[in-house]
Amino acid sequence: MLACGYPTVFIEDPIREPSEAEIIGEWTSDRCRSADSWSDENADIWICSWIFRPGGTFYMVDVPEWLMVGRWDPNGNTAFGTWDIGQPDGHWVIELDFSIVNDREYKVRRELLIYGKEPPFSIPVFLGDADAGYTIVFTRVE
Repeated sequence: MLACGYPTVFIEDPIREPSEAEIIGEWTSDRCRSADSWSDENADIWICSWIFRPGGTFYMVDVPEWLMVGRWDPNGNTAFGTWDIGQPDGHWVIELDFSIVNDREYKVRRELLIYGKEPPFSIPVFLGDADAGYTIVFTRVE
């Protein structure tokens, strides 16, 4: 989910480690779309969500196929796993360990960039090359 570098606009690291309390909750985007529809202005766009729970578990609902780490169901997409906050490569991220994708066991690890110097943070997710402009930004529901 993270490309081999971030667009400059998304390099605004938190000034300190984000707390679990600043991450827990529902994060949504109203710009979700399928990977093959980025150039189609009339393509379906929908709301998708990440739910980060206390104790380090997460749930994803209605996410596009390219966020589903290789397993996509056209009738709806869900995933479960665990999360933690880390700082590989000097950037604060949410580290995701997927365990179930679309009701099947699926083990894979991904990282989500945490953007913003101070809360409220956002989570930009890039499709392909980070400079291509295919970005969905998730914000926390307050």
